[in-house]
Amino acid sequence: MRLVIKVGTRSLMAEDKTLDQSMIELLVDQIATLKNQKHSVALVSSGAVGAGRLLWTNNSTKSTFTDRVLEKQILASLGQSSLIDSYNKALSKHDMLAAQILLTKNDFKLRRHSVNIGRLMDKLLGQHNLIPVINENDSISVEELMFTDNDELAGLLATQIGADRLIILSDVDGVYDTSVEGKPVIPELGINDIAKVDLSMKGTGRGGMQSKLGIAKKMALIGVQTHIAKAREPDILLRIIKGEKIGTVIKPQKKEKPIKRWLSSGVQETRGEIVVNAGLAERLRADGKACSILPVGIEKAPEDFTKGDVVIIRDLKGKIIGHGLARYNTQTLKDYIGKKNKPVFIHYNALHIES
Repeated sequence: MRLVIKVGTRSLMAEDKTLDQSMIELLVDQIATLKNQKHSVALVSSGAVGAGRLLWTNNSTKSTFTDRVLEKQILASLGQSSLIDSYNKALSKHDMLAAQILLTKNDFKLRRHSVNIGRLMDKLLGQHNLIPVINENDSISVEELMFTDNDELAGLLATQIGADRLIILSDVDGVYDTSVEGKPVIPELGINDIAKVDLSMKGTGRGGMQSKLGIAKKMALIGVQTHIAKAREPDILLRIIKGEKIGTVIKPQKKEKPIKRWLSSGVQETRGEIVVNAGLAERLRADGKACSILPVGIEKAPEDFTKGDVVIIRDLKGKIIGHGLARYNTQTLKDYIGKKNKPVFIHYNALHIES
């Protein structure tokens, strides 16, 4: 299987707020076992900012931060090397190395950039002695291009590489059922169950359980199974892969094609839009009636775009239906609008409909 594993900051930190090397080694030992079992593993790891904060404090600097983004950038630039050093130390006994990849949300926006990420990941995942360790490039991220948290980064990566599983390791046992005395962990959720979950319990970092379940829902829609579990549970990764009922699993639907997975991520840069007639809008929104978009069903194209751009699809009331990849530019489309027997404008395989 192709696995994306995400581990949060608090799960990697000891009580004294230092990186917990013993925890990192336990995590790496499990990943090495999974690699030996012929699984492909990518690790999305938080912890750089936490490690950087410790270094900053230990150096007894008197400087203080007034800019939250700048503070994060500086701490990440200090701590990222410590984080990777800790992973390499743990990996060395397995004759493995950490391949560090730092990403921003902007790296996923353009199709050609995301394809390059996928190409690199494919190569790294095919190497037995390399473990991709991915983190947000906090030292250069600006606020509008920051991920909500590393759950979102892990979800985008899982989308990009066609992962079979996304495993989110946190400091909680899973998703709790707060409607039952004792608040037991919910062992399994479907897409429609997520909206019924009490999301008042917060997790760590910038995100919480709401973030995790939001990502899990997106993953389920494109065919990726998500597991939310406690990082410090003994052999948690190995037990999950063996099928043990531990934590919470969010079951997926049918697995989508690569370009539809990319479109479903919602981070693409859109350049233009089209407005479709009522009949096509109804058909696009109808479950089980997937179709391509032909010029005969298009009313207008109010904004310019070129071939290969991602365009927004709206109904006559202006409500967004979805988005897809244009097969030709605005001028060509305007020559075809409303006419029959013209080439497909957006093929179904390059079309994403909002849920």
